[in-house]
Amino acid sequence: MKNLNHAPVPTSPSECALAIAIPLTREGFLADLAQPQEKDFVHHFRKGRGLGRADPEFCWQAYEAYEVALVKAVCSEVTRFGVTVAYEVRLNDFTRLLARFPVVTLVAHSRFVPVEPADVKDAFGLLKLLQKPGSHVHETIRAVFKLLDPQLLEDEVSARLDNVELQSRVARVIRTTAEEAEKRYWDNDPWQEQNSDVVRARLTRLEFEQAFPNCLVPARVVEFRDAIHTAPELIAAIPNVCPALLDLTVCNSVIPAAFIRSKRNCIVAANRGPVELRTRMYLYGLQIRLLTLEPKPFIEAIKEVHLGQSIFQTKGRKLWKLFVKFCNIIRGRR
Repeated sequence: MKNLNHAPVPTSPSECALAIAIPLTREGFLADLAQPQEKDFVHHFRKGRGLGRADPEFCWQAYEAYEVALVKAVCSEVTRFGVTVAYEVRLNDFTRLLARFPVVTLVAHSRFVPVEPADVKDAFGLLKLLQKPGSHVHETIRAVFKLLDPQLLEDEVSARLDNVELQSRVARVIRTTAEEAEKRYWDNDPWQEQNSDVVRARLTRLEFEQAFPNCLVPARVVEFRDAIHTAPELIAAIPNVCPALLDLTVCNSVIPAAFIRSKRNCIVAANRGPVELRTRMYLYGLQIRLLTLEPKPFIEAIKEVHLGQSIFQTKGRKLWKLFVKFCNIIRGRR
């Protein structure tokens, strides 16, 4: 997790909002499944469970049993403690929640999108910017191009190429570099901690988009109920000075979190590695339970639950009872 320094102001569950942007109904799930170009989360679930050839109704039943039951159980329990749970959250709903609550936890799907040639709007302009790098990031990207396709940095060569080939070669360099950087967030590979080229190690697609905003098409990366939105659209939905603590620890979130921090004056909690929804929802339930046992800053509850600090030893029985209660609720729904 990142950015966990937060003003030590005690938080109560009634000051927390849980924004559910994933489908929890049969109708919503099946509707999303029928829109592979517009919705990604349910297709990600289907593929991850090896259900690519399964009937949509069977996929829903698997999703309901594996994901929905626990999510609803946690939502029911934290509502009892005073948390406001918002379902079917669209991007504009997210904006309203940030304005109302000191803590907003987002349950949404984010994804990595590979760079395609068509995403390169101005290949020649991008290469021109690399001729005289204006920042350390541009210098690092220039070094990447010099390593992977040095001819592109030669004016006479790039001038001879038609736009289609130029787009293709620029996209190939960016895609190769971004996939290498993004692999860190899926594999938790120890190489990244020892990599001396720290700037290159973080050159995800989003970093390239920030470095060349007029040359690359922004990828749609964060899925709400209305659509999959780009990072700039997400930023536009967050107030310039955001008083809320934005909790993204239930998402695969570190890349959009870093972008948010760079553009908005708000505290963002995020995790670097892959996220298992059921585990994260259960942990969220424990965080809220901690706030009912002893008022504390929400960020401290995140730390204690995620890092397994002494609260588990001192409050272990109560937390275990909470888990058993969740399981009983789930069994009662079957």
